[in-house]
Amino acid sequence: MNRRVAGLMVVLLTIVGVVVVQAPSRLLGGQPTAVRFPGTPAVGDCLIDPTDGATPFPVDLYRQVPQFGTCAEHRTLAEVVAVRSPAPDDLASGWDGSTGCRTEALIRAGLVRRDGSFGLADQVPDDAVSWQYSIAADTAWIGQIPWSPRASAWAACVVRPIGLNTDVGPIAGSFAGGVLPDEFGTCWKSRDVDAAMRIINCTLPHAAELIALGKVADAPNIAWEQIVSSCTEQAGRVMRRDDPTAGGLLAVHVVPNGTNLAGQARDLVCFITAADDRRLMGSIVGLGAEQVRFAG
Repeated sequence: MNRRVAGLMVVLLTIVGVVVVQAPSRLLGGQPTAVRFPGTPAVGDCLIDPTDGATPFPVDLYRQVPQFGTCAEHRTLAEVVAVRSPAPDDLASGWDGSTGCRTEALIRAGLVRRDGSFGLADQVPDDAVSWQYSIAADTAWIGQIPWSPRASAWAACVVRPIGLNTDVGPIAGSFAGGVLPDEFGTCWKSRDVDAAMRIINCTLPHAAELIALGKVADAPNIAWEQIVSSCTEQAGRVMRRDDPTAGGLLAVHVVPNGTNLAGQARDLVCFITAADDRRLMGSIVGLGAEQVRFAG
């Protein structure tokens, strides 16, 4: 795989969550007290920060009971995007950037699964390029009783941006008429794509944002102009604008360029930058008629 394209394939880094550790066994006096567990959360609820003063469960350093509730009323850590009952038998402890319940999160964001990858719902069937979409996120299945998955009546798939952000907006329908919260965008500091590129949160000043990864099955027989046109069309759909350059303020790019495409590079990166040297602020996914935000 081309080195420049390979740099983006490692963009979603795994952040290990806090592992719930069972308390050491010891003899206790007094009468046993039943532990209360939360009821089944709803899709669209949020995982609440255990330090939130409005939560009904006290903070326990050994056995943290998951706390869910309405997102607007609490300090939140993640969004519930799916619920399973009964809980899966293979619940993992911790967050994961590549497995977890990523499929459920991408579907919640408005993407559609096709042939093992995710694309836009209105993807053109005869497009020369197969485009793959994602978000910069960690996901996890959190059971009703985290330290005893098999005893859990249900499990909630929760999603959060990479970096433990709190109070982040919902991802529901982000690629299907909604707006992607800035924290879930995939942005980087340089205007290029290579193995040394540094991925950063889109809430920070950045030079570029990923639109999609592409694959061309018959690269030698596809004109470069078709590739560029396809990438530009994807950018317009993601931004919900007829002109993804926003009147010349932005520039849409595809790498590797056309000089080394035929017979060599079949993997592509479609991304967007400012047309000049300015840095962008926020994600462009779902930008619509809003103004492009620049740093400074």
